Amino acid sequence: MAVIIDYSYYPFIADVDSIIDYRWPGASFTTLADPENVIGRRALSLLERIIRGRDIGKGKLSAEEEIVAYYVLISIVKALGDRRLINRVAVAYSKHAYERLRHENIPTLIAIARRLGINIIEARNPPRIPVKIIRGTLAFISKPFAVYFKDYLKFSARLSGEPKYRIVNQIVHKGYVYLDKEVFPRILEEAITIYIQKQISKLNVDPEELKPILEKAKEILNKINWYRIQVSREQAGKGEAMGIIDFELFPPCMSKLVEALRSGENLSHQARFTITAFLARIGMDVEDILDLFRNVPDFNEKIARYQIEHIAGLRGSRKQYMPYSCQTMKSLGLCPVVGDCGAKNPLIVYRRNLWRKKKLEKKATSKEQKRGNT
Repeated sequence: MAVIIDYSYYPFIADVDSIIDYRWPGASFTTLADPENVIGRRALSLLERIIRGRDIGKGKLSAEEEIVAYYVLISIVKALGDRRLINRVAVAYSKHAYERLRHENIPTLIAIARRLGINIIEARNPPRIPVKIIRGTLAFISKPFAVYFKDYLKFSARLSGEPKYRIVNQIVHKGYVYLDKEVFPRILEEAITIYIQKQISKLNVDPEELKPILEKAKEILNKINWYRIQVSREQAGKGEAMGIIDFELFPPCMSKLVEALRSGENLSHQARFTITAFLARIGMDVEDILDLFRNVPDFNEKIARYQIEHIAGLRGSRKQYMPYSCQTMKSLGLCPVVGDCGAKNPLIVYRRNLWRKKKLEKKATSKEQKRGNT
C-alpha cells in the first residue's frame, strides 16, 4: 500500500527549508513571514484561532503555504517566549492531526510515527483479539502496530488513567507493544504534542527579523486580553484573589496539579477531575477554578464551566464529587510522594494542615497577649 503524507495536516514533520527553496527560489523565510502577504496573514489567523480555542481548520492555501505558515507561527511563539502559548499551539496541531490520523492507512501511520522518532514496526502476523459475534461469526480486532516498549510508556503516560491505554491491558512481546488502529493514532497524538514542544524549544529565532509580524501578533494577544489573563493567574497564585484558600497548605499532589495548570500543561482527564473536585470541596468559587483552567491548551470556556459546575454539584444530579483517594491517585500516577502523607484522601491532608496552621496562629496570638499584659 502506498505511503502518501499530506503535509498540510502534518507540517511539523516537513522540511521547510527544502520547500522554500523549491517553491520560492531565492526567497528568505523572513520575507515569507511578512504580515502583509498570504502566509503571514495565515500564521496570524492560526494564532488567533488557537488562542480562542477554535480548530485550526483547512485553509485555502496550498500545502506548501500551510507548511510555511506553521513555521512562521511557531517562530512567533518562540520569539514571544510564552510557555502557555507553546503548549496551546502544540496541542491544537496534535488534535488537528489526530482527526486525519484516524483515517490514514497502516503504512502511512507507520511512516509518520518514524518521522516523529518512534521505534515502530509493522507486525507480520499481527495478534487478533476476538471482540464479538456477528451473525454467528467471530469478529476480531487486529493489532498491526508494534511500538517499542519504552516509547509506548513515554507517549501513553498522560493516558494511563484510561484502562485501554494501560500497559497491563496491552499485548507485549519481545520488547514491543502491539496496538490496534483505534489506540495507535491516540498515541501518535500524544507524541506529536511532545514533538512540537521540543521543536519550538530548539528553534533559533531573531525577534528583530520578525519584528513586523511580532507586532501584529502582540496586537492579537492584547485584543483578546491574553496577557491580562496571565497576570491575574500570577496574582491568584500568590493568594491575592483566592480568599481563604491557602495554596501553601495543599498536599503535594494537588500543589503539583495546580502548578501544572498555571504552566499550561495538558493534564489528563483524571487529573482535571480530581483537582476540580478538590478545589470545589475546599470552597473555591467556580469562576476562580475556571480561571485556573484557562491556561490549559485545549481550554473551551463553555465546556470547562459545565464540567466544573457538574463536579461541584451545581448541575445534573447535584452531587458534589470527592477527589480521588490517595490510593487511587497513586494507581493513576498522580501522587508524587514516596510513601504517603498519613491520610486516605488529599482533602484530609489539606484540612489537617489548615487546622495545624490555625492552632499555631492561635498559640502565637496567645503568647503576644501574655507579653502585652506583662
